[in-house]
Amino acid sequence: MNIIKLCTKKDLNQLMFFIGKFWKKKHILAKNKKFFNWQFYNPITKKYNFLICIKNKEIVGCLGFIPNSQYSKFLKGNDTYWLVNWLTIKNSANSLSLISRIFKKSNMIGTTGNSQKTEVILKKLGFKTGYLNHWYFINSNKRKFNLVKSKNIFKNRSKINIDYHIKKISQLKKLNEVIIKNSNKDFIFFINRYFKHPIYKYEFYGIFHDKKLKSFFVTRICSFKKNYAIRIVDYMGNLNNFYNLHAELIKLLESKNAEYIDFYEYGASINRKNFPFKLNNFKKEIIVPNYYEPFVKKNIKIRFAYMENLRKLKIFKGDCDQDRPS
Repeated sequence: MNIIKLCTKKDLNQLMFFIGKFWKKKHILAKNKKFFNWQFYNPITKKYNFLICIKNKEIVGCLGFIPNSQYSKFLKGNDTYWLVNWLTIKNSANSLSLISRIFKKSNMIGTTGNSQKTEVILKKLGFKTGYLNHWYFINSNKRKFNLVKSKNIFKNRSKINIDYHIKKISQLKKLNEVIIKNSNKDFIFFINRYFKHPIYKYEFYGIFHDKKLKSFFVTRICSFKKNYAIRIVDYMGNLNNFYNLHAELIKLLESKNAEYIDFYEYGASINRKNFPFKLNNFKKEIIVPNYYEPFVKKNIKIRFAYMENLRKLKIFKGDCDQDRPS
């Protein structure tokens, strides 16, 4: 008989070994206990947000989940659970028995980076599935590109918007000015998820109108052989605030000597007229890399899935575990 339970501190070494053996040998969850604790340990339950299936005293399946309330306890009443590392050994565990436990915990469940095989199961369970949109903006001031591949790099010529500008946010309390009430993210979430990340360094930038903060985004620099890219991993506010900010994005790219700035999203309402970012069509004429650990010069589509309810879910790359060390 199989036993399904939350992983305890006593189970952790066995779970890390299981992930390393059956998922990926050098997966960060198989080798970095400090990161595992930061991402999954729940100080309230004193257990990990990781379901394990045990048969004959051996782990034969697992399913991790990252609630947004992991970063802010105040989100408990409006939580989103992100599914990660869903794995079972064939003929040893029922994968559906693991996910059924999650349904009891939250009415908003999602995941990103799910495989084609997993997508089939999630569709049958009633999940909405698809691919995240990939938006990019290339630094057309550069003469040589080592990360991006494109036959035509168009000059980003657009009328300068003198009313709006992009500026780095140093006083993080300012984020509260645009954080939406009753959202599934709050100020403490952004601080704990990004500012206090144990490995990555994130920066916060705001879009200002007449010195008033209208929206903000979270960025991380990725690099390969001293070539740089700015990745937007999260956003709060109306994405259309980027309207006509071509010149401001060039300034940001120049300040980091970066080739491009990009972001993945789903669920945002974007007016493409005068929107500075272009939508990746995932064809060969343009390559905007996503993988940097290790670097792969290739377009990458990212799947998503979520269980629909009355709330409309917006997804960015920082959600779930798509922006984590490998």
